[in-house]
Amino acid sequence: MIAGKVIPSIININTVSSITGLACLQILTLLHTKSLSCIKDAYLNSAVYSYELSEPMETKKTKDILEEYNQSKAIPKNFTCWDKIIINGSQTLQTFKQFINYFKLEYGVDVILVNSSNYILYKDTENELK
Repeated sequence: MIAGKVIPSIININTVSSITGLACLQILTLLHTKSLSCIKDAYLNSAVYSYELSEPMETKKTKDILEEYNQSKAIPKNFTCWDKIIINGSQTLQTFKQFINYFKLEYGVDVILVNSSNYILYKDTENELK
């Protein structure tokens, strides 16, 4: 039983150490250059012992959709998954109704859907097809 588990554990150790080494190289590069433009994406295939460094892809930006039955407004313009909206006065926004009214007053939009990750927190089915 022990002999059958040696090879997978060696491969696992090699993979973890390779990923750790690549991450350390990225951190050292960042500390040395102090520029995010030197950071690379890394592809590691431990089955054939190869790795590849490439330029990172640009982050996908959300844009306004103005179709007849599908309208959405990007707030703020061209936001990415890394952006966030900070709402000051969180003491007064304690319910979803207050939250939705804030967006209606501040940005002039009707909120139909609020989600976090894969979870729908709020969905307005009455105003969905307006």
